[in-house]
Amino acid sequence: MSVQFLEQDDDVFKFMVYSRSKEPLVIRRDEVFLILNGERIARNPGGLKHTYDLPPGGTHDVFVAYDLARLSEVSEFSISFETAIALNGEPVSGPVLQFTRTN
Repeated sequence: MSVQFLEQDDDVFKFMVYSRSKEPLVIRRDEVFLILNGERIARNPGGLKHTYDLPPGGTHDVFVAYDLARLSEVSEFSISFETAIALNGEPVSGPVLQFTRTN
């Protein structure tokens, strides 16, 4: 599985998740964390679903929103998918994407 950052729209970070599995996967949005100074920060509530089914070889977009005020004092941060993808109910190791603020 791989995750591609698509864009940021205000407080919403948009990603595409690609499955390379021969088994169905589940994307768990509540497990996509903003990482600031080693602290895991949960996404803002919202959206219609907390999980998405990802068929073998399929793709699915994932939108997550965070409190941008938390980013005001940092120049670098990460968004972690480490436990956001599950196979048979168990998390599979997902990527941690690194970001640098440019303002």
